[in-house]
Formats: sequence, structure tokens, C-alpha cells
Amino acid sequence: MPKSSERREFLKTTLSAGAGIALSHLVIRPALSRDRAPPIVPSRVNDHLVVFSGAGANCVALQGPDGVLLVDGGLEERSGDLVKAVLAETHAKAIRTLVNTHWHPEQTGGNERLAKAGATIIAHNNTRLWLEYPQQEPGRPGSWGPLPPKARPSKSIYATEKLTFGGEQIELGYLLQAHTDGDIYAFFRESNVLAAGGVVSNEGWPVVDYKTGGWIGGLVEGLKTLVALVDDHTVIIPANGPNLTKAELAAQADMYATVFDRMQKLIRKGMGPDEVLAAAPTKEFDAKWGDSKQFVDEYERATTAQVGTMNLDGSGKQYGPRNVSHRVSPALMPDGSVLYTEWRHMGGVNDGHLCCGSAGTYSLLQPVLADQLRDRKVTNLLASNPHCIVSANVGCIQHLQAGTAVPVRHWVEVVDAALAHR
Repeated sequence: MPKSSERREFLKTTLSAGAGIALSHLVIRPALSRDRAPPIVPSRVNDHLVVFSGAGANCVALQGPDGVLLVDGGLEERSGDLVKAVLAETHAKAIRTLVNTHWHPEQTGGNERLAKAGATIIAHNNTRLWLEYPQQEPGRPGSWGPLPPKARPSKSIYATEKLTFGGEQIELGYLLQAHTDGDIYAFFRESNVLAAGGVVSNEGWPVVDYKTGGWIGGLVEGLKTLVALVDDHTVIIPANGPNLTKAELAAQADMYATVFDRMQKLIRKGMGPDEVLAAAPTKEFDAKWGDSKQFVDEYERATTAQVGTMNLDGSGKQYGPRNVSHRVSPALMPDGSVLYTEWRHMGGVNDGHLCCGSAGTYSLLQPVLADQLRDRKVTNLLASNPHCIVSANVGCIQHLQAGTAVPVRHWVEVVDAALAHR
């Protein structure tokens, strides 16, 4: 996980990542320059857990009688040195298992080397999918991947799973869409040690990769999840930088929640990246965390959808991860709530962020709920007495038109009509 110590960079990133809801990085001052090779330094947590720094990210090794389980494998160019350091420090013969906390090269650079040596690689399924294609490294030119099939995770998880290695129970938990859309943590319960992965940085503003599903709201929720997981004695190992306490982790969660709230309010006033940057939404945090321009710059660029739940009457809204291109269709949950996609950064229409209920085949499979959502949407749209309703989605156009006599058109039709009269 790269880092940014630039306040302006951090702010510019968040702006492009989702019109008030997403966070990412652009021009990053990385934790490790690839033109130099710092030493791989081991730091003992206890008699069987060791943190290794210097490979591009913090890598955590668990010693067992039959070998080592390693959380994150460092950059590709440092993987050989890292493996040597791990085996020397643990006196093990081999690294048996590698956990990728997300797809970034600081975490997956050792995959090919360790897979060839016979290691099992575990990651969230989204991480596996990203590694099948070339991905642009956050804030860096060029791309990473695709990795050879053998170097991709051989075991995928989707939610929370438990495994036992060397007598230690390890909980691997999914953090939804936070740093990326494939973030997992590794919690060593007997040792009370948390390898937090890319969601936590203790070395400048974090990278939250909006291009592969990260966003600031998910980061806040991910941090809250981790805070609830640990206690005052837990050793918390971030992706970069020194270990944290629970109090320090909670302070980070509060900080990002504050920044998120401020930036949402500024964006909803119609401000662009430069205006939000000028409003200094991170001002009291700058002395510690540095310049976050990038966070603001990219806050405007990503998709603006977010997943949430609500009651059928629209009350009781609770927000979840950012949704990219309707990946989550509305659905009736077991508790009677509706899972839906909310589009943010809209003004002038009551509940303008709510889905109309089309969502591909959803209007066919759940016609009652779809019609309720459509009617709510149409009522709010018609309150402004429009002569035309415009959408970019053909399914939404058809669904909305079934609920109103006001023409519902594709934006291309509107532009075409305007040009025809020039």
C-alpha cells in the first residue's frame, strides 16, 4: 500500500472518488522508493509473530511447526530479500501460506515467487479478480498485472473465515469497499494482534483506490469495524508505519468521519475540487498527516453510487459500501428492509439520490417493490414541474415512463434535439 504525505494530494483524491463519498490517491509520495532498497527489518511482536518492514509494506509472519504463514508479500523486487529475512528470523524451511490483504503490488509482489515454492495464497475474491487484468498502480505510472494464473490467489474468501495455523486461530474478515473492494484483515486472536491491511495507514494519508472500489465512507466504516474488533491491549499493525493502539485507531476513524462529513456538505453546495481544497476540510489534521491535495482532486472523479438499506416508506436509511454501476440491485431483506442503490451529489429534487427501482431485471423479479420505488421517484421529480425527465439508463427510462405521462428521454435525445434547432 503506497502512502501520501501530501495534504493536497489526499484531498484531491477524495474529491474524484465519489462526489462526497469516495476517497483515493493520485500523485503519491510512496512509502518505498523503487530506486533504493532499504533493509528488511524484523520486529518481534511475540515469540511466534514477527513484523517485517522495508519491503514496501508491513508484512506479518506467523511461525508454525511446519512453516510460516505470511500476511502480505511485499513488492516484487523485494520479495527475494523478504523471503530470506522471514526464513532466517523464524528458522522455518518454507512459507506455506500467503494472505493478500488486497491487490496492490506492495501486498501481492511476492505471489509468483511464493506460489512457485508451493505456498497457498488466500485473498478476497475481488482481489483475485483484479489480479487477472492489468491495473494502474495508485499514484504511479504504469500498471501491475495480470499475474500468471499460478500467482493468483488459490483460495478466495467472501466474508469472514477462520483458519488455524501453528496452533493459532486466525480470523480473516472482509471490510467491504474501503481501501479497495477486496480488503481483508487478519486477526490473531490468541496473540491479540491485528494485521489491519490497507485500510489502516500510520504513515501519512492512506491510499484508498477508487478505481478498484475504494471510497472514504467505506474507509470510515472499515475503521469502525476494526475499532470494535480490538481492545486496549491489541497490537494493531497497519499497512505502513508503526503499530497503533486502539485509541489511535479510533482517532483515525473519527478524523476520517469528520473529513467525510465536511466534504459531503461542501460538495452538496456545488463546490468543485479547488473550492473544497480552499475550504481546508482537513486543516486541524494537516500538521500530523501532511498535504492532502490529492484526496480532494479525485473526490469528483469516481462514480457516485452508494449502497444502503431503508424501510419501505423511505425511513431508517443506513449506508453501506459505494456501488459501481448498479452492482447491487434493490432487494427485500429478511428483516423487511430494502437494499438499494443511492446516487449522491444531486440537488434540487427531494430524495434525488434514490434508485427508481429499475435495476436491470429487478423490476421484473420484484415488481411490487420496483413500482413503489418508481412511484416515489416520479412523485419527487414531478414536484418541480419538469417538461421532460432525462436519464442515461435505458432501463430506467422505460421504468420511469410507465409511471408518468411526462416524457422520459435519454440525454442523447435531448442533446440531439437541441442541436437540430441550431
